[in-house]
Parts: sequence; structure tokens; C-alpha cells
Amino acid sequence: MDVVERDDDGSASAAKVLFLGDSWASNAESKLFEEGCDGDVVVTVVNEAISGSTAQQWRLWEEERNFLTDIILNNNNHNNDLQSIWISLGGNDLFTTNCQNVKSVGDDMRAIVDKVVELLLHPSRNTTTTTTTTKIMITPYSRIPSRDFS
Repeated sequence: MDVVERDDDGSASAAKVLFLGDSWASNAESKLFEEGCDGDVVVTVVNEAISGSTAQQWRLWEEERNFLTDIILNNNNHNNDLQSIWISLGGNDLFTTNCQNVKSVGDDMRAIVDKVVELLLHPSRNTTTTTTTTKIMITPYSRIPSRDFS
């Protein structure tokens, strides 16, 4: 993925990447990721991940207080500012239940990703946006049933 965006004059500007989810996303932020190997700023990282959190918690937080909605809208500014969103969730759900609720974790993940897609395509009732260039990356916990979110 080419994260360096170029302005009209050819100068590099940082892409904006939003991290959501558990400790994998929370701890992923690094100097190398933000600056690359040559020292140019290539990514502006906004890390909203919460170490130890579960997919179930994120779904409930959204239902109870629009937690995810606020994060997406505050960081996307209604005009596709985000190049990528990395979602890392599901691992803590599986660890805490000894892999007993795989379907439930998959359902929670689908609800979260569906909500992110909805917010990217329709950031408010006052817009008619139906496309986005934002890419969504999901940590692949192998025991969670996958689905094509496109």
C-alpha cells in the first residue's frame, strides 16, 4: 500500500490512518510506520485502539453512546480524510471464552465493520456521499468466520 500522498507540487503529505480495536492496534503505532525508512513523514496515525478491549465491548459502546460514530466522524471530517482504517478486534473475545463463542465474535465484528462502512459512505444525513476511497484493514484472527464486506 502506497501511503505517501503527493500534493500538486509533488511534495509528500502524510496519509491519515485510524487504528481501532484491541492491543494489536493499540501497540502497532511506531516511528518506522509514521516516518518510513527515509525519515519522510508518510502516515499520520490516529490511534483510538484500547488494549484489552473486545469486539463485544465495541459493539455495545456504539449501541449505548455512539462511541464508534464519534471516532469516525471526528477523524474523517465528512470528506474522506482517512486513507485507511485498521480494525483489530476479536482476539480478546476468543481468549476470555477459550474460543467458545466464535459465531458471536463474528457477529460482533460484522456489526462493527458494517457500521464503519455505513459511516464512511453516509457520514451524516445531510450528505449524499455514496463512495469512499478509505480502505479498511482487519486483523485476521483465524478462528473468526470471514465475510466479504465489499
